[in-house]
Amino acid sequence: MKTRTYFACDTPQMRALCQQIETALAKTTDGAGAWFALVDTAFDHDGPPLTWPSAHARIYAHDRLAALAEVSPLLCELRTAHAPTLQREVLRLVSHTAGRPMLGFVQSRLPADDLARELADVAAVSTADGQPFLLRWADTRVAEYLPQALTAAHWARVTRAVQQWWIVDRRGELVLLALADPAQPIADADKPIQLTDQELSHLIAAGEPDALTQVLSEHFSDLLPREGRAELHCTLQRLCALARRCGVERFARLQSLAVAVLGTRGALLDDPKFEPWLQLHAHDEQGFEDALALWVESAEEQPA
Repeated sequence: MKTRTYFACDTPQMRALCQQIETALAKTTDGAGAWFALVDTAFDHDGPPLTWPSAHARIYAHDRLAALAEVSPLLCELRTAHAPTLQREVLRLVSHTAGRPMLGFVQSRLPADDLARELADVAAVSTADGQPFLLRWADTRVAEYLPQALTAAHWARVTRAVQQWWIVDRRGELVLLALADPAQPIADADKPIQLTDQELSHLIAAGEPDALTQVLSEHFSDLLPREGRAELHCTLQRLCALARRCGVERFARLQSLAVAVLGTRGALLDDPKFEPWLQLHAHDEQGFEDALALWVESAEEQPA
């Protein structure tokens, strides 16, 4: 039997989350536009897809993104004018996506097809040296840090077609993303977004804990908690920040550190002697894993 992918995300309290969503969507001001669920169907690869009986649009449907149509985010228009219908739609969405980082809500004055094209334009971006890069803003793990990772002009470009953007975060709570200041100049809409080296570095660094989670789930699944998965992400964030301070650059070395940290249930990160040790050994060419194992063993043997 195929094992379901592990995510560092908590399963939400269904009733509470549905009520949060319904309350947020009910606060629609005149002229602000329609509400759409933004569903990242890439996370349906190991299960049944979302079925949506009413109007929806596939975002990866044209030009450079057409080849990714099968894993495209969907815009599902919500019928907010009729409360019982909205309740059923929200329950369908929350039930389908629970525990996976794939559900958001956007409000826009554009019709679904036009909004889909607008969002597709800000998904197909490039790096500073011209390499194609897929900006996966429908993945709520990514969306949560985009306002900080992107320049103000690029974030304004990404969000220019929406009036509000909510996501279900790692803890299963509904969170409002901070949109760009209306006075913020927007990056040239006639050209694809070209990420700066600094933006790319921020995106890679912010994604490291989830990359570690994926590797650990494949090779060290016994170390991962069934409950408190969002807290696991916080632990791995702390580890990645420590590794950057100490100059750890190899991902394989970061993986070894993660195994050691989780093997000690996070206690390694609270040991004041560990950071100086890591600074001393971060650039060892050989024997790092053996030295780490010995250090952890000796630390565990010391009296509390």
